[in-house]
Parts: sequence; structure tokens; C-alpha cells
Amino acid sequence: MHDFKLVRINLKHLEDLKELTPPDWNSDISLFYKTHGNEKYLHAIGFESDDQLIACGFAIINDDVAWLGNIVVDNNFRNLGLGTKITSFLIDHCKKVNCATILLIATILGEPVYRKLGFQTESEYIFFRGINNSSLKDENNFRKITNADHEIIFKLDFDTCRENRKSLLRKFLNSGLLHQNSENQIDGFFLPDFGNGFIAATNDTAGIRLLQRKHIGIEATTVVPAKNETAVRYLLENNFREVLRAPRMILGNKISWKQECVFSRAAGYCG
Repeated sequence: MHDFKLVRINLKHLEDLKELTPPDWNSDISLFYKTHGNEKYLHAIGFESDDQLIACGFAIINDDVAWLGNIVVDNNFRNLGLGTKITSFLIDHCKKVNCATILLIATILGEPVYRKLGFQTESEYIFFRGINNSSLKDENNFRKITNADHEIIFKLDFDTCRENRKSLLRKFLNSGLLHQNSENQIDGFFLPDFGNGFIAATNDTAGIRLLQRKHIGIEATTVVPAKNETAVRYLLENNFREVLRAPRMILGNKISWKQECVFSRAAGYCG
């Protein structure tokens, strides 16, 4: 008979989080916790067995919208309902802090669990892998993000995602890049250190140019909404290979986000 203890995750769990990370994720949950662990928007819980963390789950709270992510159970403790329990606890917490919408991106293992808890598929993401071996003809439209640009970035992000992600975005603005149109108006941005590199743009030209910039000389993963037909077409026509599809699932009120304006999703824990 196993004895499991529900705990709030803290720094002592870093090594356990690293071990819990599935090998095919190409990421490290311990690094995620190092980045976000002290932030008010993060709620991190797990189960311990014999003082070892054997399951974890996280919620990122953006005002009335929450994202669940990094819900993982050690292989030796699967099929015991721990993933369902963690997800349920996270849902309860999100509702207590008045989240009207809860979102997540489901893995193959997780999707049946989330459906039983009331989540429905809202849309789909396509994962691509590839490299851009050509150069950009004109880079005058690009410049680094400055402090004076922050509010414009926050508004563009909110108009795209319909979430107040200011606290989350602030960590990644210093390394970010802007795209400007012919009238020097900001019409897109790229945050290379935000997950896989988040790109949002108000038009196809800015979105594709930022996507090209992201992949110059670098083989990397880009995840785009299936309904962003412009991004999908560009990636396929330039020999990027599709490696995975995953559903974006929702519980609660729907939000009118602009899928056609997302040219590179950040991460599974926040879209």
C-alpha cells in the first residue's frame, strides 16, 4: 500500500523535477521551476512517496485565465490516479482564485484524463522542426525591445491571446526583438527565451519575417496553431517537417484569441 503526501513544490524538489521530466520533452521541469517558482502567478503541487517527489503539476494564473502544465507522474506510480488528483487539485485552486477559463495542451497520455474532468478540445497545435538556411534581405524592420515598448507589447499580446500575461512576459522582454512596418509602427514581436520562442504579429508579413529570423542557421522547434494557415504553409513549403500534433483543451468560458496571429507558440504550460 503506497502512502502519498500532497505537497507544495519548493527548491528541495529540483533534482526530483529533473528526473520526472519525460525524455521526449526536450526540456527540464526543474529549469521551469527555477524561472517561475517565486512568482505569485505560479501554483506548484505534487505528491511525495518516502520523501521523493513522484508526481507534479503546475498552474499559471493570468488574472481570470489559467494554464495547467507539466503534469507528470513517475513511470513507477502510474495508473494509481495521481495525475487525475493533481489536475483536480489544480482546477480547484484556479476556481478559488476566480479563474473563469482553464487551458492546457494535452499529451496522448493526459488527454483521456482531462476529458473525464470536463475539458473539451478547442483547437490544435502542429509541431514543426527545421532550419532556415537563407538570409533575410532587409533587416531594417527589426530592432531590440526597449523599456518604452513594453506597454505596446503587452497590448499586442493581450489582443492576440486575450490574457493578461504582463507578469509572465516581463521575464523575457530584454532579449526580445520587434518588427516594424514601413511607418515604423510595431506589428510583431519575437521573444526567443520564452519557451520555444514566442512570436505574435498583427499581419502575415511581420509574422513570417519573424519566423524566418527565428530559424536562421538554427534547427529548432516551432509550434503553431493549425488555423494559422499562413504559418503552416510557409513551414511546409520550406521543408520543415511535422513531428507532432496536440490538442489545446479548455474548461470554462471560451476566449476569442486570434490563432492567425500566433506564429510560434511559447510553451505547453502557457500557450
